[in-house]
Amino acid sequence: MGKHINTGKPNQEDVSPQRLDKPNLDRETLADDSTHKTAGVESVSTHDNSNMDDSVIIEPFVSSRVRELVRDRMIANGDYPRIGKYQIQKLLSDRGMAKVFLGFDPDLQRQVTIKYYTEKLSAKQTAQVKNEGRALALIDSPFVAKCYGVEQLGNQLYLVLEYVNGQDLIEYRSKHDLTTKQVISITKNLAEGLRAIHQRGILHRDLKPSNVIVQDDGTAKIIDLGLAKEIQQREVNETAGTPAYMPPEQARNEVNSIDQRSDIFGLGGILYFLLTGRAPFEAESKAESLALARTGEVAPAGLPALGSAHLNQLCVKCLNLRPQQRFNSVGDLIKELNRLDQNPYVRSRMPLIATCLVLLIVFSVIGWRWIDRNGRDVR
Repeated sequence: MGKHINTGKPNQEDVSPQRLDKPNLDRETLADDSTHKTAGVESVSTHDNSNMDDSVIIEPFVSSRVRELVRDRMIANGDYPRIGKYQIQKLLSDRGMAKVFLGFDPDLQRQVTIKYYTEKLSAKQTAQVKNEGRALALIDSPFVAKCYGVEQLGNQLYLVLEYVNGQDLIEYRSKHDLTTKQVISITKNLAEGLRAIHQRGILHRDLKPSNVIVQDDGTAKIIDLGLAKEIQQREVNETAGTPAYMPPEQARNEVNSIDQRSDIFGLGGILYFLLTGRAPFEAESKAESLALARTGEVAPAGLPALGSAHLNQLCVKCLNLRPQQRFNSVGDLIKELNRLDQNPYVRSRMPLIATCLVLLIVFSVIGWRWIDRNGRDVR
């Protein structure tokens, strides 16, 4: 199943009459909780109308609490009404605190992604959702999904995001026999997106295959910035992210060591997945993955020979335990990727120089022995 995202404009209450398709609630269900009973409950009824079969109408004078109860229960039961002004077309994913829907914006006549938070959010979580929306809205890149707005319906927040039609990277890799060129192209797309994120002074902190959508033309986009932070921002006692792809300094919560190179590790983790089909710190549980991430021991033996030793070397450099041994910036990584894209089978300069020196020494020794032997024969 593909994955998608988007954002819009604050709308505190949707008081217009709405059609809620496929209802799972009746008047008695709503009346179960006496605290929700108002005169307006009588207006929640089924109608026998050729255009509104099996539908529920919520009249504008029904209390907002009743409307919220109807909407939330319907969403929980898989019956999707409009959310705000957006017509819900289908469920795209259901993970964690949010359901992600494909929606339609009737004003702009375009499809959008609705990331709807079904759980009650704490103040910190609310700030985090709004921060994700702001971060996405700041970034202008063809390789990062756009955010159109952060909206609110009753007490529930949702993001309205660009709809990216495609498959998440996990599904895409499982259905495609990727060539070296394709792996390089996907990595370059993500590196360009990450550079745009860093140029806005933001760290991603949670790069992983499920946060990437590959479109039908093969272009990859970053679609989620749920853990984004300003580069200068430091938070103590917070180990956030996905352990299987987490840089060691982030896993150990070494806040003063977390910077752009930490995201380069995450991007290296995605490249490692593209090459091997596994996460760098794959384990049976998140706790075990976190323990592996804290050691930082990624086994390079797992990298296959795809015809480009340099691609493997580039991956290993991104995943180096020490941040100072990784690429210093995403720009430096992109330069190497561009060079590699011109010739996927080119070797890294340093190994090539070392090989030439070894060959020079070998031939010098052979030549010296030949001269020495022939000199003795002449004598």
